[in-house]
Amino acid sequence: MSRILIAEDEQSLANLYRMVLKRHGHEIIAVVASGNEIVELYKRSNPKPDLVILDHRLEKMSGLDALRELIRIDPSAKTLFASADDSIMEDAISIGAIDYIGKPFSMAELVEVVNSCLSQSCLLLSATFPPRSWYFLF
Repeated sequence: MSRILIAEDEQSLANLYRMVLKRHGHEIIAVVASGNEIVELYKRSNPKPDLVILDHRLEKMSGLDALRELIRIDPSAKTLFASADDSIMEDAISIGAIDYIGKPFSMAELVEVVNSCLSQSCLLLSATFPPRSWYFLF
């Protein structure tokens, strides 16, 4: 079972992510709406989560700023960036996100990308730009 932290400011989406990912065997450590909260939770987590799912537009601290802080704290942090703002995709990947998924996406796509990020293949898929999940956009 994989341990996942989620930062999503839209409560209905956050609840949907939690429900779907739990149904697929993942443990959801917490769901928060603030970039500050996700960074603090990550710092306190022991063991560290297997994956962090970050939205871009979060309360108090943007997803990109939260990602920068997470990577500063733990360069090996696995982070999936999920956003409707495709203009920040390259920044998210260059900062250290292992993959990006553009909103809107289906829950099947979310599960597929999460499972990919949690597997060894994600490291190979994310080593090149553009990330694999870009292909969902076309």
